[in-house]
Amino acid sequence: MLRKARDELIRKLNHIQSLLQVIKKPPDDKIFNLKSPNLQILKSLITLHLLLITVTTFSCRERVTPPDIPPYIPPIVLAVEDTSCTDAFIRIKTTKAFDGGVLQLRREGSTKVEITNLNTQLDTLVIDEGLLPKREYKYRAYWIVNSTAVDSSMELIVRTMDTTSHDFSWEITYLGDGGNSMLYDVAIINDTLAYAVGEIHLKDSLGNWEPTPYGLAVWNGRELKLRKLFAQYPGVRSLSLVRPRGIFAFSEMNIWFADADVFWWDGKSQLLKVHQVVNTILSSGQYVNKLWGSSTSNIYAVGYGGAIAHFDGVRWRRIESGTDVDLTDIWGSPDGSIVWACGYYDDKVGTYLFKYNGIKWELAYDGSYTEFILRDDSISGSISSVFTLNKRKVFLATNAGIYESTSNITGKAKRISFTSS
Repeated sequence: MLRKARDELIRKLNHIQSLLQVIKKPPDDKIFNLKSPNLQILKSLITLHLLLITVTTFSCRERVTPPDIPPYIPPIVLAVEDTSCTDAFIRIKTTKAFDGGVLQLRREGSTKVEITNLNTQLDTLVIDEGLLPKREYKYRAYWIVNSTAVDSSMELIVRTMDTTSHDFSWEITYLGDGGNSMLYDVAIINDTLAYAVGEIHLKDSLGNWEPTPYGLAVWNGRELKLRKLFAQYPGVRSLSLVRPRGIFAFSEMNIWFADADVFWWDGKSQLLKVHQVVNTILSSGQYVNKLWGSSTSNIYAVGYGGAIAHFDGVRWRRIESGTDVDLTDIWGSPDGSIVWACGYYDDKVGTYLFKYNGIKWELAYDGSYTEFILRDDSISGSISSVFTLNKRKVFLATNAGIYESTSNITGKAKRISFTSS
């Protein structure tokens, strides 16, 4: 393209040169009288040619695209994962492995966490506790070598949550007429619909105990209504009474119960649909206690003897847990990528928390050492229930209280007591 422009430029210059030679002819040639209109026209043509040459030269110049500058990737990245009134959950990531030194997380210039193992890329969640409600805090991470900051992250601003009024009003309702009535689990659909399951014993009008207990209590926003649950197994003429020990509800028309086997209810039918897992998917004695699912095609069931089963929307399959402890509860993150299960032995020491990471189940925490020790800063007691709202935090219920911990659980946790001690 440049060569063609150059050849065109040379041609036009040669043409102008020939015109200039003509202009230099003797003035006796009347055609080229300096005052002749023809000469003025010729000058205008030459000026126009020069202008066209200039425009052509610059318009034909090849444009060079500057190279793309890769975006800057900081070696240390901070991100706030969650906050409460007094805590900040901060994720620290490194985009490269550092050669020696330590990594410090500082709040307002004061070191809060120091990490020494920097031979591999880091991705960890830390909790900064003891903050004040409704306050703004500034964090920055530094790579320190020989007491000198070699590199750092960008500044991270974290705002803690405000407190509530704590003006709660509780109303206690008793179900049943005694007789060892028990509630084992609850599922809340909304503020006007909730379910509680268990064994609720009532007396008839003559004061005699009814022969079978009620298994379901339904809260409609005004009162609790009791209902007996029945199911019919294939090939069996008589009905089976269902006394659920667990319930999980996706909606008022999609409700699942656990009572050794698994049962499904549409919220209207007289009979529950049976999903038989005992002696088919699970071994004899492995009875289902609790259920959890992220969708109707991703449901987990846990129970006695380390029982874990999974439902993909079509069929159930057994999952090896690697334990024989009685699993008492299960819960997972909303997307189902992390699932927790917990349990303890009735006849010997041993309480455990298990975690499913999307690939396999593994032991996340062994609480046997602190099962009979009360601590406020670490998990203690027999772990009987587990709950989470996201992938970052997990709540555990034990006979010592409720504990809040991060998902990369090491035993460190904050006790939220439900007793006076």
